Amino acid sequence: MSLSRREIQRRTFSREKWPDKKTIDIGRNGVTVSANPMGGIYQLTAPTCNKQYGLMVAAPWPQFDKAERTNPDYVRQFRKIMENMLEEHRYGLGIGFDNMNGPAIIRHIHDSLGSQVHFEYYVKEQNLFFQTILKANENGTILQASKVTNTGSSDQSLSVFLDLGCAVSRAGYGQLTDRGEVPMPDPANITYSTNGKNGACMVAIDNKSLGGRLVVYVTFYNATSRISMEIEQTLLPPNGPIHEEHPPSHGQARRQLVPILPGETLKFAVLFRPDTLQPSDRSSPFAYFLDQKTIDADELVNDNLFAHDDGLSHSGNIIKRHFREIAGFNRYEHETIEATILWANINYIIGCCSIPVWHSGHKSYCVIADHFALPLGWPRDNYWQLRLLRKLSMGGRSTNIDRLFPVTSDKARDYIHIINQILTGHLWWLFEVATTEVHVGGDIRHYWRRSYLINGQPKDGTVFQLDTQCYPFLELCEYWEAYGNDPLAKEVVGSILRTESLKKVLRDLLCRRDPVTGLFASDETPADDDLGDYKFHLSSNILLWHTLVKLSELLGHPNFMPIAEGSLDMPCRPWIVLKELAFSIKKRILRYFVTQPTLYDRCPMLAYGYDPSKDSDDPERHRRYHDGNDLPTLYADEWGFFENHDGELEDEVEPGDLWKNTMTWAFTPDPHPSRTPGFNTGYQGTGTEPFHGLGSDHSPGPWTLGFFQEWKYAQMVGDKERERKAWAKIAGSVQWDGTFSEAVDIQDGKCTSKTWFSWPGAMIAENLVDAVVEQVETSRGGHVSR
Repeated sequence: MSLSRREIQRRTFSREKWPDKKTIDIGRNGVTVSANPMGGIYQLTAPTCNKQYGLMVAAPWPQFDKAERTNPDYVRQFRKIMENMLEEHRYGLGIGFDNMNGPAIIRHIHDSLGSQVHFEYYVKEQNLFFQTILKANENGTILQASKVTNTGSSDQSLSVFLDLGCAVSRAGYGQLTDRGEVPMPDPANITYSTNGKNGACMVAIDNKSLGGRLVVYVTFYNATSRISMEIEQTLLPPNGPIHEEHPPSHGQARRQLVPILPGETLKFAVLFRPDTLQPSDRSSPFAYFLDQKTIDADELVNDNLFAHDDGLSHSGNIIKRHFREIAGFNRYEHETIEATILWANINYIIGCCSIPVWHSGHKSYCVIADHFALPLGWPRDNYWQLRLLRKLSMGGRSTNIDRLFPVTSDKARDYIHIINQILTGHLWWLFEVATTEVHVGGDIRHYWRRSYLINGQPKDGTVFQLDTQCYPFLELCEYWEAYGNDPLAKEVVGSILRTESLKKVLRDLLCRRDPVTGLFASDETPADDDLGDYKFHLSSNILLWHTLVKLSELLGHPNFMPIAEGSLDMPCRPWIVLKELAFSIKKRILRYFVTQPTLYDRCPMLAYGYDPSKDSDDPERHRRYHDGNDLPTLYADEWGFFENHDGELEDEVEPGDLWKNTMTWAFTPDPHPSRTPGFNTGYQGTGTEPFHGLGSDHSPGPWTLGFFQEWKYAQMVGDKERERKAWAKIAGSVQWDGTFSEAVDIQDGKCTSKTWFSWPGAMIAENLVDAVVEQVETSRGGHVSR
């Protein structure tokens, strides 16, 4: 089914009503940009040369206050800065126009690897058509360019402003449960500006303490007469230190009146280049632009940049289509909400979350949880993010990507190439770049931390998360399953199996087995919350079982048996050791986690946490709870956990029923607002609200991960009505661009926590791949080309 008029309007915004909370976000190779629906830039991010800072940010707000890093209220408010700017209709950085605009249409270029977006609007009073593009280039620059066409018969004037009121600092890294401090550079910034060739100008903003610089090249160009226009000096920020606590912005920006004749087209471009700044550097801050050949303004803002992704480029035709879309007609007959969600989340992971990091001759990739709220490498999130990419590009002659691009094989090759780079590069990052040596007291341990800066330096302290140790191994195993027919995969997997990180982390992990229960303890849940007395956590132990099964299969493959025996110090063949251990863990889970809920007579289920220090008849021995983050419990049945249980359970308990009881209980709302003992406290709402659903103690409200869990569970058990209702919540809570927030309001489905969050969108999109492929193949008789 094509997108409805209401759905297409999600990307059409009047000057009175801008997007609710969510910015436009694109990127390439670690350089990202967030903008409003006019193309005004709110934030630029890029890697720094200084390993202790990770990412630099250029933005019109003060840097994160490190003294408040453990204050959740401050962190939440900092995360809302861009949401508030949208609500206040703040323009942002770059070139803008004071001309009153009609409804603006935002058009992400779906086959751009998440690097390009178009904006367009029409000013009826002056017969002016505005087209703006934001493009993250392969070379690390960001282009903001506007094309203005006078479609009328009278002379008009454009009121143009240039807003470069920003400061350069490090990324905020604000966490609700902070476990480690990142050094903060001095906030002092200094601005330089000068004239360039052909009427252009250049501006640089430096933070010497950070080692970061933003360089800007600005040009105005008459595309009809092919003449560059002079930029008035009053538009440029003054030279010298930035003293304001809040950098100057739109309110103080000067204007330049630019005439535009009937039929004339003018182009305005700002090229941003985040750059590193070495302490000993004495070169001009504009060296990059000065070293280039004279920049051709017509080439910089070539008409092809403004073409639609179906090739339409002539302004007259684009204007006609613009009015059709404003009237509610869809631009693609076969575009569906499922396809919109799929492509939005694919492109967000590739464009905004995948950052190349060079190390020991390998091009590795750090994958971050999101580009604004938590721009950190998070092994847990990364596994679920990359499952989506892996499903698109499984090894073989015909991948899902090929099927999604039925008539543009070159685009399919672009996606396959970058996806393979990211999947391979992230393995190198996990096993060679990320620091796994941990000093705990007087001991040296080896394990992956909760989160990392992009260069592999740990962000959080010595906290140990059991599930975090599993995901890198599982990612390695599934990489081999996907690409095992590729000779390069054999080389990559073989090399990683020989790494010190793999050997030491695996050894450290296995020695953590509790001698009494045979289970493995964790400091925190997958929601990054303290486990308290319940150190033995269900979904983490299920995940460990699954990981050891997969790892035993990998090590037992004929290609890797010699490596495993030669590099892993185990009493016998490593694959046998791991397989037997996995069997034992499964047996102990079924022995210690089975509990009787108070809501269901004779219907046992699995507990969330287990405390062996309490007596067997103590009701506090188990914690009965389920969380939106506990995906391994959801997937346990699909992974085969309840197969071949060989008497681990009492005869009257069917293992499949044990899982169904657990999940059904998890999704059962408490009908009493005052909370009745026995219900899952992770479930939000009484069942009467439009968006009641599974959430988490970590943040209040229903979680989009919870909606996904119930949707996926319904599909697993064939419950069509539950599936329909869960999908309605997903479709109702998706943000206007196809991405998802962390938590939503129970009444209207709008974001209440963390607007930018790749994990839920990745999981929802992965579950839609087959449906969208089928839609594309069904519509081959029509015109489908992405």
